[in-house]
Amino acid sequence: MKEWTESLGSLVHPEHRLLSWVSMVEDAAKQGQPEQHVAKLMQLMVDDVATEKEGYGSYNKTFSKQWGKYFDGLMKRKQSIN
Repeated sequence: MKEWTESLGSLVHPEHRLLSWVSMVEDAAKQGQPEQHVAKLMQLMVDDVATEKEGYGSYNKTFSKQWGKYFDGLMKRKQSIN
């Protein structure tokens, strides 16, 4: 079941997944969730949309290659601020 669910996730455009993640991060921050929870959501977002994974189609791979360094930079700046 897990493999099937993961396969479905790779069928969705990364831009759509990114918007969903951003919405979850924003909601968590607005609800006053602990900073560690928000940071974990952000890391999961980067892992999902900006990290090339085996089994991803060419569109997802291209997106992760184009945006991966950008998101890695954001995460590093966030860590250095804390």
